[in-house]
Amino acid sequence: MTLRHKLVALLAVAVILMLVVLTAVQMDQGQRVIVETAEKSVAVHIGTAWQVLGLRQRDFEVIVDLLDPDEDLERIRAELELDVLAVVSADGSPAGTVAGAVARRFPGTTEEPASGFVGLDPADLATEPAALGERTLMDGEPAPAMALFASRTLADGRVLVAAQVLSRSDGLVWRIQEGLFGDEFYGGVRTGTVTIFTGTQRTSTTVLKGDHTSAVGTHVSAEVARRVLVDEESWIGPAVVVGERYLSRYDPIREPDGRVIGMLYIGELESRLLDRKHRTVLLGVGSIAGVLMLVGLAGAIIIGRERRAEAQRRRVRFEFLRVLGHELKAPINAVEGYLQLLEEETLGPIPDGYGKMVHRSVKRIEQMRQLIAELLDLTRIEAGEKRRQLKAGEDLVAVLHESVGTVKPEADARGITVTVEGPDTLPMRADHGELTIICNNLLTNAVKYNRDGGSVTASSRRDGDRVVLAVSDTGIGMTPEETARLFGEFVRIKNDKTRHILGSGLGLNILRKMAALYGGDVRVESEVEVGSTFTVTLVDTGRG
Repeated sequence: MTLRHKLVALLAVAVILMLVVLTAVQMDQGQRVIVETAEKSVAVHIGTAWQVLGLRQRDFEVIVDLLDPDEDLERIRAELELDVLAVVSADGSPAGTVAGAVARRFPGTTEEPASGFVGLDPADLATEPAALGERTLMDGEPAPAMALFASRTLADGRVLVAAQVLSRSDGLVWRIQEGLFGDEFYGGVRTGTVTIFTGTQRTSTTVLKGDHTSAVGTHVSAEVARRVLVDEESWIGPAVVVGERYLSRYDPIREPDGRVIGMLYIGELESRLLDRKHRTVLLGVGSIAGVLMLVGLAGAIIIGRERRAEAQRRRVRFEFLRVLGHELKAPINAVEGYLQLLEEETLGPIPDGYGKMVHRSVKRIEQMRQLIAELLDLTRIEAGEKRRQLKAGEDLVAVLHESVGTVKPEADARGITVTVEGPDTLPMRADHGELTIICNNLLTNAVKYNRDGGSVTASSRRDGDRVVLAVSDTGIGMTPEETARLFGEFVRIKNDKTRHILGSGLGLNILRKMAALYGGDVRVESEVEVGSTFTVTLVDTGRG
């Protein structure tokens, strides 16, 4: 063999080895990309699931807040498709009922309903109708259960309770399932599934066993149970779910006092994602020269496809909430108009004792309108649908003073002083509306969660290409555990000092996502009974 032939053969071997190595690397990288993308996807999906549960929880709050306890509660319960709508004594009598269990532990107050999830023992359903008790049986035996509830203490000391037991609550989990995955199968297995766990046991689920019957009653793995129920942390990653591997996320479900009683699960079928990767890689094995070029292209196809799918899911979520918000506006406006007629006594004086109820109803309508607006803001950001008008020279300090004027009426009414420190102007490249949302959010919370006669201090400064905005208050403060979960969706810190404060639990989550649009972040430092400082950092792309 001549030297030339030897060099050609050596080059061929080198190219083949490079092909093998690059193909192996591409397959490994492709798998990591798909897994990482899927993990982000299930994180978005579980956020949507929490929103569905949060909206249902707010339905219950409105019911117990506005309902006259002397009405025909059984008729209303049936019309609203509730499991429980009842008035019980403050000590939880009669015993053996869901309403009694709620009243003993989370009765709410006359001013502010209590709401959320509550754990139930079999004894808490002993005197409930047989049909409700049978739903909570697992393998024919009584088992712990869980309910979504709202409750309010009435003027006479009794407690009004609305609740839905989450054992075999098919309508609720299927509402989430249809919104996220539909009823699509791949290889005889659902491509995405939803489950509500009570403790370690599936009590409401769209997961199927091998014989295509519901997996209600089966248990989660010991590893996941330890992480979520004992360590009280979310678990995310590949998991075997009733014999099939899903890229999964499990979030803890807590009672209003913080105790973990169950889990919310979302999963996407791993085999479909990996088969997609294998097909993409094999398309490139046509020739040595072609593969060397197509390997990189295959990775781009995978990433682009997953990005497009993710963008489509976010657009679907945005359109769903946009249509929902639009449909809700008309009835909300109508109800608000009637309430304003009552409040202003346009048609004549209202009976004694009803003024407070009308005023509370108006406040609740305002809260619902704010919730719809914040949901739309949140999904616009996530779906990339938010229209931005970035302009050089937007003055953060001027926007800050505008926001001070917005919160001043409430601050003055409570004797709270609001001070702005720092430079007279701070120009940056930004969207004026986004700066307004950031400033309003920080100052509104600083006043809302402050003590009467307290103070709020807002300061701004430039640090290189970054703009730093800090708002400090002398309010009630938070524990480290509370600040750790503060920026999640629908998170409201509920304790004796905050139960009377209205809010959607979305404002700080929107604030964090808004800061991310500028390559920045939000930090909080807080001490109970001392106050809190929120610091927002934004990158000014107009510098330099």
